[in-house]
Amino acid sequence: KNMPITYQAFDLPDWLSFDSNTRTFNGVVTEKIIKNLTTNSNLYFDFILQGTDDSDMTSLNCTYQFVISNTTPIKLVDNFNLLAVLKNFGNTNGNDGLILPPNEVFNVTFDESLFENAALIKQFYGRSDQYNSPLPSWLFFDSNNLEFSGTTPVINSEIAPEIYYNLVLIATEIEGYSDV
Repeated sequence: KNMPITYQAFDLPDWLSFDSNTRTFNGVVTEKIIKNLTTNSNLYFDFILQGTDDSDMTSLNCTYQFVISNTTPIKLVDNFNLLAVLKNFGNTNGNDGLILPPNEVFNVTFDESLFENAALIKQFYGRSDQYNSPLPSWLFFDSNNLEFSGTTPVINSEIAPEIYYNLVLIATEIEGYSDV
């Protein structure tokens, strides 16, 4: 029987809470903190996240860092159309997906102009959508050219179902952190 891992967060500021059931943080930065931040400055704070295996009460914790930023936010331009971009690289599903056959070499490139305030961007990341996890081993992201590329996996079955890989392109004005 799989026993769940219980999570707790420690050393959070008083305006921030952690819901262990949903594993989400929630809070609103206080007006006092915002007033003390100068324009284009950041405030970093550490917290501890601990996971406990309920089957034997073994715990492991790690220190993480949040940042409060007083910089101009990066946003997608209002007229961004993912489908229009993907049509330049092959057949689409008519929505937000590119259709690629097995063992196909591909590359999909984006342009910085799809972001407002692009000059503020310090770093780009290409990740798998769920939890912003690393890309599969057959897929690569070139942050200098904003390009996803690779060779689609080989399928060894005539009746294999379609496989979906949800990807995310992240731009941030604070290197090492996620933004839009």
